[in-house]
Amino acid sequence: MEAYRILWVPILIVIAGLFLMRLIGRRAELRQRTETKKQGERTPNKVQKEPVPVLIDGTWIEDNLNTLGCNKNDVIMQLQGQGVLAAKIRELSLVTLDGQGHIWYDRDAVQPVEKNSTGK
Repeated sequence: MEAYRILWVPILIVIAGLFLMRLIGRRAELRQRTETKKQGERTPNKVQKEPVPVLIDGTWIEDNLNTLGCNKNDVIMQLQGQGVLAAKIRELSLVTLDGQGHIWYDRDAVQPVEKNSTGK
């Protein structure tokens, strides 16, 4: 009877070790999945390399604005900051925006407002 007890101890130790190894492996796998998922969520908005059209022939592309996480007012403010009159924005043939907030537009379609150096 004593011999059986002696055999069970190493077997239980091995089983406990295997259980712990499996548990640790699952935690590491879960952590890796979580990190990958978080990176995947950030990728489309933060690492947008190509400019995306947000205004074509005076028509706003709402889906692209939503994808970039901005709205029409954000784009209008940027255009006005570069000297484009609000009334002339509809005359633009193309306005593109990338994920980093850089804006491009057809400068030939509108004449930017000249800012006076005296601030008037």
